[in-house]
Amino acid sequence: MIPFYHIQVALPIQFNLSDITELLNKSKVLGPRVYVVHVDPDPRLRIFTVAKQLQMMTSSYMWLSTTIDSFSPTNRTSLTVLEGVVTLGQHIPQSNRKRAFISRWKKMQKEGLASSELNAYGLCAYDTVWAVAHSIENFINEYRNISFSFSDMKPSEIELGKLKVFDGGSLLRGKLLKTNMNGLTGQVQFNEDRNRVIGGYDVINIVQMTIRKV
Repeated sequence: MIPFYHIQVALPIQFNLSDITELLNKSKVLGPRVYVVHVDPDPRLRIFTVAKQLQMMTSSYMWLSTTIDSFSPTNRTSLTVLEGVVTLGQHIPQSNRKRAFISRWKKMQKEGLASSELNAYGLCAYDTVWAVAHSIENFINEYRNISFSFSDMKPSEIELGKLKVFDGGSLLRGKLLKTNMNGLTGQVQFNEDRNRVIGGYDVINIVQMTIRKV
């Protein structure tokens, strides 16, 4: 029976190419062949770029990542670096609303009004803003009042910068958890554990310069 063990290694929050190179070289000495990459999204794909330079993107290694989604860059350089990488991402169904939004975003990029690439995180952020906005609207319609707790100040000394606690926070949270709307990422709802109900996942694999999804 082949023994199984795993190693956890951490990168600095503001990591650079030298940090990645040092970490991967140390890990090669320890001998792992399966790597699970869990870091914040990195458009420059620095970890995989360094791994390729160190001959670690061959068939002798397996790479699983949580940082690549179905909106991954499709230029040939990126696909070459990501060859063989497998990742699991939230399934975002196609819809007319989603296609229209992506079309508007591309138009904004051409006009210089948007500089960043659109990815699954961006779509989720868009739905999050709308979910919160709907919750605030529902809260105001029902309670007709928004109040805050202040520190020890006289009414004449109240400053917006010193607002402390929104008194209706728990009620607003209740409204948010009752969200049931159709967003860019599909149906937005929460379960009893306060987690979003996810309608499945995509298994994404980069093979022969192509993004393949299941």
